[in-house]
Amino acid sequence: AMWSTIRFYRGWQSIRDYVLVKLPKRHTVAAFDHLSLGSAYAFKVMMKGNYAAPFIIVLWGFSICLSSYWFRLSESTACLFKFVEDPRCEDENAKIWGLGNTAHTFEKVNDPWIWNAMWIMWATASSVGYG
Repeated sequence: AMWSTIRFYRGWQSIRDYVLVKLPKRHTVAAFDHLSLGSAYAFKVMMKGNYAAPFIIVLWGFSICLSSYWFRLSESTACLFKFVEDPRCEDENAKIWGLGNTAHTFEKVNDPWIWNAMWIMWATASSVGYG
C-alpha cells in the first residue's frame, strides 16, 4: 500500500515539473528572490490559471480513489487470506464479530471489490456521510 502511494507522489512530481517548466526564466527569478519554486508554488500557479476548476475536480476524484484504497486495505482482515498461518486466526474473535453486548453477530468476510469502498468515500465526501 505504501509503494502505491509513493507512486502517486511521483506522479505529482511530474505534474509539478510540467507546470514549472512553462514559467519563463524560472531559475533566474528563483535565484534573485531566494525563492523555492516547489510544490506549493506549482499548486498556486495551477489554482490561479484557467485550469483551476478541472484541477480541483481531478484532485477531489484522486483523493476519493486514494482514500477508498486505504480504507479497503485497513478494513481487510489478514486471517481470511488462505496463506496466513497465524495461531491467533483460529480464535473465534478473528472470524465472528459482534455488535457490543447484543446477541447480533456476523461472520467477517473480505470484500476486495474497490467500488464498494469508493461508494463509501463518495457518499462521505459529498454529503454528511450517510450514503
